[in-house]
Amino acid sequence: MNSQLNKVIATGGWKSGQPCPDREPGKVHSFRDIQSKPSPTAQGRKAGERLITSQCKFCGCLIVDCPTINL
Repeated sequence: MNSQLNKVIATGGWKSGQPCPDREPGKVHSFRDIQSKPSPTAQGRKAGERLITSQCKFCGCLIVDCPTINL
């Protein structure tokens, strides 16, 4: 349905288990990674940190710049 298509709902992280408006009551967002970029900080680059943008496959909302470490 994509009722929140490209709406940023969080930056830098996300508390899982939040309800999705485009799913039946009680069902949560289901995110997939759509973009990745290197961390802008020298410390982050040394650690292999990347910033991920994820999008809910149901309502289309975004979580941007969530840090993760490459293994």
